[in-house]
Amino acid sequence: MPWPRYSIDAATTISTAMSKQLQAALTDAIQALAEAQGATVAAISAQADLMGLGCVVAEASDHGRTTPPLDVVAGVVALFLEEAADSLEENPHAGTEPNRAAAARAALGLEPGTQGKPLRGRRGQPGRIGTIARWLIYEPASLFKPRQDGRSPFDALIEDIAEHLLRREAAFRVGEQRLAQRARRPPLETAMRVDWLARFERHYCIWSYVAGVRNDLGMAVASLRDDAPDDTDHFVRKSLYYHALFLTELERFTRERGGLWVLPNPTAEQTVADAVWMIRKPTPLTEIDESILRLAVIGWDEIATFVQATHTDTALRRLVDMWHEWIVSCACDPTQQPQPECRVHQCVGWAQSFMTTLDEQWDLLADWYDVPRPQSAVVPTQLAPHMAPPLTKDLSR
Repeated sequence: MPWPRYSIDAATTISTAMSKQLQAALTDAIQALAEAQGATVAAISAQADLMGLGCVVAEASDHGRTTPPLDVVAGVVALFLEEAADSLEENPHAGTEPNRAAAARAALGLEPGTQGKPLRGRRGQPGRIGTIARWLIYEPASLFKPRQDGRSPFDALIEDIAEHLLRREAAFRVGEQRLAQRARRPPLETAMRVDWLARFERHYCIWSYVAGVRNDLGMAVASLRDDAPDDTDHFVRKSLYYHALFLTELERFTRERGGLWVLPNPTAEQTVADAVWMIRKPTPLTEIDESILRLAVIGWDEIATFVQATHTDTALRRLVDMWHEWIVSCACDPTQQPQPECRVHQCVGWAQSFMTTLDEQWDLLADWYDVPRPQSAVVPTQLAPHMAPPLTKDLSR
């Protein structure tokens, strides 16, 4: 049964966070099968940790529609174990050596010629060790000797099979969570009858301007490091423009909505409320300066007219000088993490926190998505050289 499309990346995250006890239990159960006669139906039926996996029970019971007998459940486990073994090699059924998939099938007694044989031969009966060693190109005597990582080749094989099974269980749990989310009541049926779409449309108006502040502050700092004064001047003025739009939209949100951030998670609400304050706090602007910016962007609402005004308007020239001095105060090494005391990167960091938190809350509500949110293809530092040249005082140039 193929995994759901959306589950691969999510399964990786969840499998990391899942109980170490489950991983250890699966490893022990698979080890017990390998040490005995292999993954026979009878032996698997005695391994409760394998038989009780959610992905196994769902597959065997047609997702709860039937009540399967134990041997059917054990048969599903055997199929999943064989799938796990095959996952260890790109071409699992190739006849070339080494082949970890074939070695894993032999360890589980699922490789042709190994069914029902003991792991270690006795009384003249060959065991499975020779076959496992041959597929791994090891001497049988060294199959159980620890390597540099502390695991023997045989232990590594068993643990990798268990890891695949754990990831499959994680994928199943992701799918169950998604189904449960879709089955819960629609957002408008909450006690407050919150219109989430209208709320988030308003939130994302602010998000867009915060993104502009974050991106252009980053570009201003980058051009400063590249000793490109024209580019630095361009991004200083452009980031101030987006900051003015952010302040204007935030003020409108405060007046019309009371500044009330309504999100599915109260912790996220507080994070977003803190972020819109902390984006402003590290900047050199006073409340009067912020008011001047709001008035300016109302009168010069296009970036071209606003940038022109920063060259001609006395009040805006003063704010640009302050903004420029603030940005050039950043002394962070671009190859290292930003310094905690850097006020420019404090602003950038809180902008990122605002954007990420809002995206996470939207994804929580938007239960029609079947894939994780992809990474944006827009990389400002790569796109900047292809943008229009810096705007100047004279728009006719």
